[in-house]
Amino acid sequence: MKKLGLALGGGGLRGLSHIGVLQVLEKNRIPVHWLAGASSGSIIAALWSAGMSATAIEQMVLRLTPAQYLDYNISGFIKALLSLAPQDAFQGFIQGRRLQNLVFKATQGKYLNKVRLPLGIVSCDINTGQQVLFTNQKPSLFDPSIAVINGALLSDAVRSSVSIPGTFCPYLFQGMNLVDGGVIDNVPVNILRMMQADYIMAVSLDKADFSAPSQGFVDVVSRSINILTYRTSAAAKQMYADLILRPEAGEASLHDISLAAEIIASGRVEMERNLPRLLSGLKKQAGNIRAFKHI
Repeated sequence: MKKLGLALGGGGLRGLSHIGVLQVLEKNRIPVHWLAGASSGSIIAALWSAGMSATAIEQMVLRLTPAQYLDYNISGFIKALLSLAPQDAFQGFIQGRRLQNLVFKATQGKYLNKVRLPLGIVSCDINTGQQVLFTNQKPSLFDPSIAVINGALLSDAVRSSVSIPGTFCPYLFQGMNLVDGGVIDNVPVNILRMMQADYIMAVSLDKADFSAPSQGFVDVVSRSINILTYRTSAAAKQMYADLILRPEAGEASLHDISLAAEIIASGRVEMERNLPRLLSGLKKQAGNIRAFKHI
């Protein structure tokens, strides 16, 4: 059988649907051999690759309150509003330290090179526009245009990848000003291709249209990035993904943690619906068409 590479895309709180996808894979004993994540997908990728089961991740999430992962940069906003600080001092409404500490504790402070499978977490240097990849794989596997970082904590990688511009403050790391991986690669199937995954399954939370109006500044910024990245990620998914899952997670703001159980369930439903296709695809032998697809 082919081996599975899994790409977990960004989508704010809707990224919790990735937990449901992993639960179904675990239940059916389908191993994941390569894993890549961007933005909220990077959180689930980091926790799971560090050794947490999908059920353990769900239990942790269901106990969370917004105050445990959102630390609003109120003082920075007030200072900027009153011109008490330089204009460039205010860079986001959420500081990101609480989420980073949460991931650090849940992963027991693990470094990238201590996780159990090939992993890639995508970010972007907002100063240069360069794609940045946190990974435990050799830099030679990847396109030379990508800045590859091997020696970092999982929590550093996640903090970098979730930094939605204008919402989260960018993360300063090794001289780079890092922002949300979704800006440059929201569903990192291309990273799995470079890792030479046999069979690539993408979990996409991108949306081209929305059923409800945006609510507040944070939602406006998040939705704007979602719309901007939709078409670019769609092309990559169609080119490199063997199977694309699209959980019906609905609308959710970053503070809507009360919807967590419902969002996780949407991932289970979508994975169970596509389970026959996945099993069939994994059983097929690689042929000339597949080889050509990855050139």
